[in-house]
Amino acid sequence: MIRLPQRKAWALVVLFGAAVGGCRAVPVASPGPPVAAKAPWPPQYPVKPNEFVIYRVFGRIPMVLDRDYGVMPINDGDERKPRARFILAIRKERKLIDTHNFATFRKALRRIPRGTAVYPYDTCIVLRSYGLSASDFRRFDRAMRRFKHLKPEEGRGICICICICICEG
Repeated sequence: MIRLPQRKAWALVVLFGAAVGGCRAVPVASPGPPVAAKAPWPPQYPVKPNEFVIYRVFGRIPMVLDRDYGVMPINDGDERKPRARFILAIRKERKLIDTHNFATFRKALRRIPRGTAVYPYDTCIVLRSYGLSASDFRRFDRAMRRFKHLKPEEGRGICICICICICEG
């Protein structure tokens, strides 16, 4: 175990906080009542009827869509064998296109009016897309730019902090 003087340890914490400080806090569905000791980890979080979930982290923590459109590139594999998965959520229609087929994803993007802002969603610390190949990222980025859904001046997507959800469980 590496022991750091207390000042250096706090400096690392501050630097880490600054590094992930670009994430915008987005409300996650509030946790329900306290869970029993034998409840599965992490706890299941309730979602209000008017909320639309784009993805559930660990199958339990909901990422609520708070914009009209949201996308998520996800790696369903691992670093050695990535498996690209693409999610497109349309809040107004309460429609979720969840596919491993890039052509299907691109076809769904094409239906959204050109120039409409479509926000990329992801989680803090470890991105759901971590480990995807560079070619998967390029295809995703090209499709978003081609239909003018990703505007360079917007620059950032929506980062959902799951750390609090895990700690509360």
